[in-house]
Amino acid sequence: MSAALDLDDTVAAGELRHRLALGLSLVDALTGMETPGVARVTLESIGPYRVDLPFEAHGPARHALRYAARVRKLVDRTVDAALDRRWIVRIESRDRTHVARRMRFDLAFANGQPDAAPSNIRPPWLWPGATYALPSTGTAIRGRVLRGPDPDTAVPIRWARVFATAPATTLVFAPANVVACGHGDDRGEFLLALGARLQAAAALTDPVDVRLWAFFPPPAPPVDPADPLDGLYLEEAALATVPDAVLRGDGIPAACTQRADKAISVRLGHTTGGAAATLLFP
Repeated sequence: MSAALDLDDTVAAGELRHRLALGLSLVDALTGMETPGVARVTLESIGPYRVDLPFEAHGPARHALRYAARVRKLVDRTVDAALDRRWIVRIESRDRTHVARRMRFDLAFANGQPDAAPSNIRPPWLWPGATYALPSTGTAIRGRVLRGPDPDTAVPIRWARVFATAPATTLVFAPANVVACGHGDDRGEFLLALGARLQAAAALTDPVDVRLWAFFPPPAPPVDPADPLDGLYLEEAALATVPDAVLRGDGIPAACTQRADKAISVRLGHTTGGAAATLLFP
């Protein structure tokens, strides 16, 4: 009986190489580690061309598209015609552990092709969503951002950017001491985790008064009920591999031109919610 073949008995017939176009390494904004939830990443467009192509998942937090097939064809077309070659990408959590984001990435190029280098691996941060599991002893605020004359008739404000500052007596956001940041979702819900920065600002008092700030876009046309991400504004990501304010998502997006704020008392080691954590914009 002949012996089984192994690699020493074979001859290389060819070599196959894959070239990365864009890779995303999703970061949990609270832990600084890879996101544990299952995310879906979709390429919406390359420059003027609609694509709607899912990224290849390499675990829950790493997603990539290769410079091949349709992607290569469209990238080459934008380069040859000197068109806009930026990519619009949507990132969403299948289980609402993190809030969705929609970003436009400018790829690094070399010799007319996406640069096969770490410069095309980007680390966008994702912020806690409605089902994010916080430690039982954590200090947090679960709230909503609404538009209307009163909570009973108000409607959710989608995709707000929410901050907590301390002390609550500071009435101007720019110089305020930010102790927490969070993203509102399509239902107007947000989760703020307040940790060491709050305790440092608390001056050993409990409960602690903080001021909530919500920044959001003006009213938009009715959304498509079949698309939960309809109306999600676009964030322009710079050509950077080190997280800046856009990649981190801890700044105020350009689309968020309206604002609401209120003071709220929170107890250390507890989650505050309900009416106290509802921001109402008339």
